[in-house]
Amino acid sequence: MKGIILFFTTIVTFLLFAQDNVPKLFMSTSYEFYEWQSFPIDDYNHTHSSDEYVSYFLLNNNYLNIFYQGRSGSEISEDDFSVIELINKKTRGNFIEYDYKSGSGKFFLDADDGFLGIYYGEKIDDQFPKLWEFPVKEISSSEIPQVINNLPDAALVFLEELRNTFFQENVLLYEEFEASSFYNEYEIDRSDEFNLGIKDGFYRLKVNRISFAGGQRQAINKIDSFDDFWISGNKDFDFEISYYLQRPSNSQVYIKFNANNDKNNAHVLRIGKGIADYNTLEEGKWGTSSSLKNDLNVKSRDKIIIKKRGYDYYFYLGDSYLGYKRITSRFGGQFEFGLLTYDDDYAPYVDFHYIKITEPND
Repeated sequence: MKGIILFFTTIVTFLLFAQDNVPKLFMSTSYEFYEWQSFPIDDYNHTHSSDEYVSYFLLNNNYLNIFYQGRSGSEISEDDFSVIELINKKTRGNFIEYDYKSGSGKFFLDADDGFLGIYYGEKIDDQFPKLWEFPVKEISSSEIPQVINNLPDAALVFLEELRNTFFQENVLLYEEFEASSFYNEYEIDRSDEFNLGIKDGFYRLKVNRISFAGGQRQAINKIDSFDDFWISGNKDFDFEISYYLQRPSNSQVYIKFNANNDKNNAHVLRIGKGIADYNTLEEGKWGTSSSLKNDLNVKSRDKIIIKKRGYDYYFYLGDSYLGYKRITSRFGGQFEFGLLTYDDDYAPYVDFHYIKITEPND
């Protein structure tokens, strides 16, 4: 009831302080829920979490990032993540209160007693009728790496926010396909099966022949030369590529990562036609493809993310986790991106917007 007493006590006067720019991470393992049908405040319903319910709260500048991990074994969905923009910060000692910029709620933090609360709902007598109250513990900077390691892979959105907030990433390559990039310019040549090159700030691959079944790819170049970008197979990396695929129903984006610069031994991730699948190339011969995820909602505009950790490769489409593969040899030294098309009376294209390769902080 700490938040209820503080929120509704009219004699408390808050002083406006300057913005505190130090990010803070809090964890809770339970909650209390209160709902008022009317006021005064002694007329309410109350619910308490019956078992451990894990939640994380990242307060950074004027934003509150929330991840409700839930109970053990809970399936994580998009609804478990939220980002709230905050305004009108008020403080009194170690008690902090914000309004939602949207006007739909309030947020408070009582650091002395270890309580965090969220008010929301359609107002009754100018008061929000619903309150989630969480007993919280602040996570120290030395504990944050362990929190990141323990969070499930499906918590990609919140994991990325933590890494971007608390760690300075080491960017190995960032390519936006500007005119100064070391790639050829896009030219139309109907005699070729594919046209490819930089066009209007992106890299385009387009098939020229209707009903053509085949593929084309482009090696990722270094930032300052036409030489292939290469990273040691012993290093971990995060690979991200953003794209627009004109026809997801009859074509696929694919990423090929090669073994120690050997393009005859490689692994390929392919996304499109409602599926994410994976294949291997050994001594120039393709193996049998295996499905990572079927019935996949492949949007025209999205990004592919590959995370290499030792021998394990984790695959994502946007915020959706697709699965992982364990590769017994340390692949991933040299990369290629491409387009696959199929025989169905259409000639699609794909535009790649940027490529980002970083060393992970975890």
